[in-house]
Amino acid sequence: MNLAEFSIKNPLICIIAIMISMIGGWMAYDSMPRFEDPEFTIRVAKVFTQYPGASPEEVLNEVTEVLETAIQQLPEVKSVNSTSSTGLSDISVEIKFESSKSTGDLQLVWSKLRNKISDTQNSLPPGAGPSIVNDDFGDVYGLYYLLTGEGYSPPELLSYAKDLRRDLLQVKGVGKVALTGQQDEVIYVEISREKAAALGVSLNNIYNTLAQQNTVSGAGDLHVGSERLAIQPNGGLTTVESIKDLIINDPTSGTIMRLKDIANVTRGYDDPVKKIIRYDGAPALGIGVANVSGINVVQMGKDIDARLAEVESLRPIGIELH
Repeated sequence: MNLAEFSIKNPLICIIAIMISMIGGWMAYDSMPRFEDPEFTIRVAKVFTQYPGASPEEVLNEVTEVLETAIQQLPEVKSVNSTSSTGLSDISVEIKFESSKSTGDLQLVWSKLRNKISDTQNSLPPGAGPSIVNDDFGDVYGLYYLLTGEGYSPPELLSYAKDLRRDLLQVKGVGKVALTGQQDEVIYVEISREKAAALGVSLNNIYNTLAQQNTVSGAGDLHVGSERLAIQPNGGLTTVESIKDLIINDPTSGTIMRLKDIANVTRGYDDPVKKIIRYDGAPALGIGVANVSGINVVQMGKDIDARLAEVESLRPIGIELH
């Protein structure tokens, strides 16, 4: 007896089986996890290496090819694509699916990639690197806030944003909190070539003197009774005034002077600005919140709202979160 003949002779049994299948299917569909932004795994990492002043051909021959050769030694690598431009090597590394079926397996591969890149740094030319491996650019921020502060300077606004980030990271389900739009503070040293030439000071000597400042190095230790005390010298450059008073000693000409005698030292912000964020025309900082894998984003948002309500009273006057 085939299935068709059995269905004709036993219609009641067939109807019951169909009803059970429909009810079971509906229950399975109703309880099935659903996300507006489904989770997916990106098996591509980017390797960036700076080589200031080098032409695209020099970047290709001295940096990109060296790193590509090392990366291709990993058996998990599926393909390697690279772009060599003026002063920058950009390499994309794709991992095989069978070598990274789970997120844990993929993280192990990224660790091996970082170790391989780290071991290759000694083979790069002077002035190149260090290489940066970025494997988390696929993070999706379920919540995004904008922070503004009328009358507050960018450092003050950034300081509060960092405090707020620590509070948000304590919320259950929050995996990552990223700040965007902050302006990096820098110290500008504008050297007068005319004054340097008149005093017989080499520009390379000035650059080398600046590069040696604030270097952390061991200074030995000494015995005091039964104890051994480490010597840690201080006196690094921490202010604009200390940089201005930096002593420049040129052994060739025998000239000794302070940096402020031949250079203008000022504090400012990195120019050009990499990213500018505004809210209703006012400068703002972006705060992106990403959830841990498998966490309900809606519930995480409610927990974040509760946490923000707790710290509302501690927020300085004039700072708004949108």
